[in-house]
Amino acid sequence: MTRGFRQFAFRLHTFVGRYLLIFLMLNFVTGTLVLFAPEISLANRPDLWIKAAPGSEAASLGQVYDNVRHEFPDARVGSLFAPARPWFGNKVYAHYPDGRAVTVWARQDTGAVAGVSENAFLIRLSEMLAGLHTNLLVPRRPAELFVTFLAVIMLGVLITGLFSYRRFWKGFLRVPSVTTEGRMRAGTWHRLLAVWLLPFLFLMAVTGTVYFFDVLGFNQPFPGHAPVIERAAALPEGFAGSDIDAAVTTIRQRMPGFVPTEVALPSFKDNPIQVFGYDRATGQNFNANIFLVDPVGAQIVGSLTPENVNTMGWMMPLVTAIHYGTWGGFASILLWAVFGTGSALLLIMGAKVNIARNRAASPITATGGGVRAFLNGLGWSRWVYLLFLTGIAALIIRSLLR
Repeated sequence: MTRGFRQFAFRLHTFVGRYLLIFLMLNFVTGTLVLFAPEISLANRPDLWIKAAPGSEAASLGQVYDNVRHEFPDARVGSLFAPARPWFGNKVYAHYPDGRAVTVWARQDTGAVAGVSENAFLIRLSEMLAGLHTNLLVPRRPAELFVTFLAVIMLGVLITGLFSYRRFWKGFLRVPSVTTEGRMRAGTWHRLLAVWLLPFLFLMAVTGTVYFFDVLGFNQPFPGHAPVIERAAALPEGFAGSDIDAAVTTIRQRMPGFVPTEVALPSFKDNPIQVFGYDRATGQNFNANIFLVDPVGAQIVGSLTPENVNTMGWMMPLVTAIHYGTWGGFASILLWAVFGTGSALLLIMGAKVNIARNRAASPITATGGGVRAFLNGLGWSRWVYLLFLTGIAALIIRSLLR
């Protein structure tokens, strides 16, 4: 590797890092917070942090449906979810005739209704963080393409960083001395954090790149289905939780180890029930299963299983488990939170190095505090950054106050 090539890699690394730092920082901060979206949405509801009784069996989604319908006869149940954490119950989305949404929580052991969380501030906060992370609160394809393309750029930043930092594998324990000059100390911390975070950053870049191709159109189409038995309404007359359990039983005749994670009930009279889940034999991280079941007769009319998915459909469950840290349960989520926080610190140290260089090169234009000096170092493009940040702030306020 020639010196000229290393210098080119270093200049490219610093250029991309300087102009995309705010976008990457926003992505790492929101991504770390999104890991705890269930906890954030129920942080003010200790009564809904429920653990099942020791040794008890989990209630079926059909039992949950019946209990919710009994407590809220005027609401139409849309979706039922298995518990996201061991300390949370089943979540049920429902709507009243006037369009008002309600989220009902049921005990995971008995299926009894435990409480309701309507459109509270913390729920909006968790939804805002998720939207900010995936599409900058602009639910349009160009915004999703931009956010996911950042992963492709991050992969390039990692590669150029490795090229410019020779023998990086020898820097695992090179902690800077407290007597080191500020710029050198920030640079050493930047390299040290990068070395320790390299596996995590590589996984985030690769999985994010897969999401980019998914948004680009290389995705798994949703399965089609055969015609269902004609009925007069979205749900047949007398529909009950036993019909949901019958649908799961039918699926288990084809896949004995099937574990349902979500049931979406039809909104139109010609639509089937959608049942999402995984095969216990292979685990939740390695296969995607969607079954479409006729609510009349509980017959499977369509499916998406490992036998008929394309490459993207096969990859996405594992990619999602890696990207959001669910591959090892809550322990891996905590590990990902540490790495996500470290990645934000990595960017801060890189910004400090950039600010020090700006001040050394142009003491007049790089004056002021850290943020101001960083923005001044961007030249005219700082106005684009400020416009972007103003727009994001407006979208955040609108989403939280809606």
